[in-house]
Amino acid sequence: EPAFVGPVNPHSGKRSQAGSLSAFSWRRDRDRFIEQTKGAAVAVTAKQARELKAGLDDRAFKELVAVLIGRRLNQCGLVDASIRLVLFILTALVTISLWFSQGLYSGALLAYPGILIVAGMVAPLRLFLGLLLSMLAAVAVLTYAALSGLQHFEPLPMGVGRMINVSSILLMCAAAVWLLASDLRKTLLRLQQEIVRVKDSEASFTHLAQHDALTNLPNRLLLRDRVDQAIGHARRDGRQVALLFLDLDNFKTINDSLGHAAGDELLQEVARRLRETLSDIDTVSRQGGDEFLVALADVDDLAVVSSLAGRMQRRLAQPFTLKGMQL
Repeated sequence: EPAFVGPVNPHSGKRSQAGSLSAFSWRRDRDRFIEQTKGAAVAVTAKQARELKAGLDDRAFKELVAVLIGRRLNQCGLVDASIRLVLFILTALVTISLWFSQGLYSGALLAYPGILIVAGMVAPLRLFLGLLLSMLAAVAVLTYAALSGLQHFEPLPMGVGRMINVSSILLMCAAAVWLLASDLRKTLLRLQQEIVRVKDSEASFTHLAQHDALTNLPNRLLLRDRVDQAIGHARRDGRQVALLFLDLDNFKTINDSLGHAAGDELLQEVARRLRETLSDIDTVSRQGGDEFLVALADVDDLAVVSSLAGRMQRRLAQPFTLKGMQL
């Protein structure tokens, strides 16, 4: 504001009326200009905020649609296609957003690391490197456009608009990572369950290949392996191995009179009694039909074998109950 605001009467020492009116008019024009400037600034800020919100809503909607489409493809079994689609669409949308908004000043740049994190978890190496190179190329193009004047990028001032921009990008990256990672976790869980099932099947096949299906006793293959091991231990420790062969008398009569189901039940009961009679280091095997073979390990002398044979005979001589009848 100037120091001299109007002519002064030299006799009275007071400003003239014309000078007072001129000063009042100047202040009024100044205040009006300031108010108009503030209004224009507010209008421009509001317009930028609306454009920013519209751009964020449009970009967030497109990214969400891309993620949902990819998840649907993943659920349909097209895992590779869904991963490639989602990653490429997200990268393209972020790059377009950078070009038409603030360039490297934009908070959308934060989406690049999020996309690379997802690619590192679920994508093959070739796709990961392709995305990385495309992002580096986009950064180089944006830098060249800004330096050459091809595109003019202006950073938004720090405020609510910029906070909304950065927050929206972070939320979309978090949603994309969570959706893809959740499908990845489900796939890993199904894979682990399948691995457990295969291992159980292998164990079951191995057990069936080495055991009798009816009595669950070792078959000839497993008996031969255990006898070889027992012989090797006996040679090393200076002990003996004994083999006992036994069969059931009149088993065919039981099968013919009571049926094969009663015969199978009798064989199962005989196997159970033989296992109860022997120790853990001994092996009883069903050779087929009503024939059983017993391998005794770490035998001191024949008296032990005779004692064990007598104990098995007494155990098997006890009555069997089949279909309500004692045999």
